[in-house]
Amino acid sequence: MLRNGDPSLRIYLMGIGGAGLSALARVLHEQGYQVSGSDLQASPVTTELEQLGIKVILGQSGDYMSQLDPDQYPHVVVYSSAIPDSNPEKRKAAELALPMADRAVFLPVLLADRTVVAISGTHGKSTTTAMIVQTLLGAQRDPGYIVGSSHTSFPSGHAGTESLFIIEADEYAGMFLGLHPMIAVVTAMDWDHPDCYPTPATMWEAYYQFLSQVHEKGTIVYSHEETRLQAWASTQKAGNRQLISFGQTGQADWQIQPDAQSVSGFRLHCSAKGLQHTIELPVLGRHNQYNAAAAWLVAWLAGLTPDQATRGLNAFTPLNRRFQIRGHFAGKTLVDDYAHHPQAVAVTLQAGRLHQPDGRIWAVFQPHTYSRTQALLTDFGQSFAEADRVIILGSYAAREEPRAGVGGDALAAAIEHPDVAYCHTHDEALTQLVELSEPGDLILVMGAGDCWRLSDMLIEYFTRA
Repeated sequence: MLRNGDPSLRIYLMGIGGAGLSALARVLHEQGYQVSGSDLQASPVTTELEQLGIKVILGQSGDYMSQLDPDQYPHVVVYSSAIPDSNPEKRKAAELALPMADRAVFLPVLLADRTVVAISGTHGKSTTTAMIVQTLLGAQRDPGYIVGSSHTSFPSGHAGTESLFIIEADEYAGMFLGLHPMIAVVTAMDWDHPDCYPTPATMWEAYYQFLSQVHEKGTIVYSHEETRLQAWASTQKAGNRQLISFGQTGQADWQIQPDAQSVSGFRLHCSAKGLQHTIELPVLGRHNQYNAAAAWLVAWLAGLTPDQATRGLNAFTPLNRRFQIRGHFAGKTLVDDYAHHPQAVAVTLQAGRLHQPDGRIWAVFQPHTYSRTQALLTDFGQSFAEADRVIILGSYAAREEPRAGVGGDALAAAIEHPDVAYCHTHDEALTQLVELSEPGDLILVMGAGDCWRLSDMLIEYFTRA
């Protein structure tokens, strides 16, 4: 167990600029540990960490660790799931016999004395986690938390003074299997991450294992549309855990009924066991209605009154890169979104149509990892129906090596749409958007890679024009 706040303990985070480890760095730093780490390149996230006093090493050649005296070695090296065994710095740490752990191993140690609420799901977990956090903070609560994205109102990680700890539970590489929550949320179980879950069944089994680790007197909150979870629960594998479903079907425990939808948000009626509340949120899309329902339930289970939960949710503001309106330029609207899975792309475009019912929608998409593109190519091909024009960018490899025949060009060819263009570089896409977009258009840039740089380029161009 970590000695809480021991300033003599040195913790080194390899991949500190990533969403998960940057939030973890904040938590550890607040707890008083000596936190440092490395990443391949500078980013706004690494800059923020340095401003907090956290040392960030740019590059992972292994030279930094080679230059340390033994009495300066980290007491533990925590590495991101994106760091392969071939990484030179990771190899150097192993050569020096430094204690090493991935997040799945480290998190149980960090959270040993906390009451954990874990939000999982192929889509929606970042937004749902943020909704819960903002609602609790609005009620003057002070939980610890880790959110896998940035927000303008609160940092991505916080140690908190309460026992309660809210964490986005990432399924990638089984990270969430290091958690033993009191409350677990499952928003969706669409197949993803084929590089570590080669079949849908292997991913579902990981979810079932995660849920079997929920405290025996804990609670599982899940979308009623996840029929696989209903089947799992019916086999008594849930044990004595409380199960609460949410959804629009009459069989859901917590029923949600959409009332009004505007270009900027929605009104949602929720009811169960005598409780009836209306949520009004400045976010778009059916998926966010489900996220809000799950967040309301967790806030209530965490001790807020129904009125507090409702007021907190009504004040929610979206995460960065979750249908984030970057600006309006020359009569055009620019939106950034993290969507990188076929289902997420489809619902984000549906939200775009709600926001821009009359104008054209440009879907600019950057494929993220070759394995995902290859495994879900057919599904991607059917995800762009709501767009008027589609631009596919060159693939973002992330942790993978390029694969022939499954890059952005192959995806562009597979998309069932009458107007698709492939742009290998951001510059090519910028030229097309500048020359062909018109006033009244919505430009929706989507992906989990560096496509946000294209949005920055567009803002710079339109600002100068």
